[in-house]
Parts: sequence; structure tokens; C-alpha cells
Amino acid sequence: MNLQQLSDWLLAPQYLSWLWNGFLMTLWLSACAGLAATLLGFGLAAMRDSSLRPLSWLAVAYSALFRNTPLLVQLFFWYFAAGQILPSFAMQWLNTPHQLGFSTGPLLNSWRASSA
Repeated sequence: MNLQQLSDWLLAPQYLSWLWNGFLMTLWLSACAGLAATLLGFGLAAMRDSSLRPLSWLAVAYSALFRNTPLLVQLFFWYFAAGQILPSFAMQWLNTPHQLGFSTGPLLNSWRASSA
């Protein structure tokens, strides 16, 4: 088995498409999570430096809660317990499949043309 046959077998277009879609989804989720964390951090910093005492106390309480709770406890809470306290319409929305994807057609077509 030569290298071309091995690459055709290992990197079949179907599997390459799945890998590429997974890679793009990972980049998209990482960018969204980074943006959300940055905005949340800026908001909490502004609340912490606010002259309004309730806003400052809320930011301190939020930071203390997440800082003083072990990560494993937080993961268990969000995975097992958070769904139990959500309203039924929110759980129904979370459990319905949502369509989110990227078009990789032009990339796969150029890859197929170059490998032929």
C-alpha cells in the first residue's frame, strides 16, 4: 500500500468533511466563548469599580462564588442540576436539535480536484 492509497483511505472526502466541520465548529465556539468571557469580564470589572454599592457587591459576590467553588463541583452542577431548575420551555428549546454548520463545499471540491 503506497502513500496515495493510504491517504485516500484515511482521508476519504466524507471523513475529511467531518473533520473540517468539527475544526470550524471548534474555532467558532472558541471565538464565541472568548468574546463572551471578555464582555462578562469587562462588565464585572465595571460593576466592581462602580460607585453604586449594590453593583459592586454583586460583582464581588459573583467573583467569590466562582472563585471559591471547585471546578469539578461547577461542572457537575451545570451538567446535572442546572437543567432541573430551568423552566420547561427552556428545557424544550435546549433538547431540540439546532442546525448550525459551515459550508465546506468549495474547499472539498478544490481538495478533490488537487488529489485527482
